[in-house]
Amino acid sequence: MTTDRWRLLGAPTFERAGSVVGLPPAKAVALLAYLCAVAEPVERDRLQELLWPESFGDAGRKTLRNALWALRQALGETAVVTVGGGRLAVGDGAWIDLLELARLLGARVAADRTADAADLAAAVALYRGPLLDGLSLPDAPLFDVWLTGQRERLDRRMMRAVAALADR
Repeated sequence: MTTDRWRLLGAPTFERAGSVVGLPPAKAVALLAYLCAVAEPVERDRLQELLWPESFGDAGRKTLRNALWALRQALGETAVVTVGGGRLAVGDGAWIDLLELARLLGARVAADRTADAADLAAAVALYRGPLLDGLSLPDAPLFDVWLTGQRERLDRRMMRAVAALADR
């Protein structure tokens, strides 16, 4: 069982072996959250465009490498893994609140409110606030647009979860 815990809901916090670790740079945290939310491998070029739109070519690749290094220093070598073909994904070595929330709510709560009451209660207890609360990247407008959309989507899902729990 992993002892690494990443909380991306509310203000981001990270634990390794039960101890809170210092936050990596904001863009590294944003990179990790994006990879967690999309839950599939993402092209390096897409990540560079999303987070470092002002950096091109070698400069963009270097900034991405630096962010990956910062994540690995703070969270371990398996935080973000290369899956081939220039794509990156989140490693499977940590418990991640965003992924746990998705598991607890599933797709059904949005459609017909048939999720298990215990899962709904656990999801409501898990939700500490908006995704990456307090984080904003004004120099990465595409990321800020994506983050705003994710926050709104999660807020709607949580409202449905609370309503379904209240119905029970």
